[in-house]
Amino acid sequence: MADPKNVFQTAEVFRASSLILSKHGTPSCMFPMVICASFSLELYLKCLIQIESGTSEKGHDLEKLFFKLSPESQKMIRTSYEPHKAREDAMFAAIVGVPVPRTDFDFVLHASAKAFEHFRYAFEGIVESGEGWMASPICECARERILELQPDWKI
Repeated sequence: MADPKNVFQTAEVFRASSLILSKHGTPSCMFPMVICASFSLELYLKCLIQIESGTSEKGHDLEKLFFKLSPESQKMIRTSYEPHKAREDAMFAAIVGVPVPRTDFDFVLHASAKAFEHFRYAFEGIVESGEGWMASPICECARERILELQPDWKI
């Protein structure tokens, strides 16, 4: 089993890569950005599971991984998501003529649950309606939770 701190540090690298790609702003960067962002969330969740239970998990389904967290971590991540949701809602509301997407936690987690698998094989056309990547705020919340539990990991 990998050291949870190493898992966290790897997640940090993929998170940083996704942020760089998202600032690039070209459509050709979308798939690599989503792959890096979704993989960073996967690693943050796996890190939290290791910290809390001492076990390591396999698989890429973000929803399944989230529900393996302790009830306390689930609650903390959900609670810290709310300000992010408010910002997302305000941003979409300001765009005239664009429908406001659902941004509630459960919908976002479910819609993004298989992003890593689907976007790395996007050429196969397997991204379904109602799926995609909306979970960057959840990624930030999971990261914050880890740093609450392991404050000495802050860089």
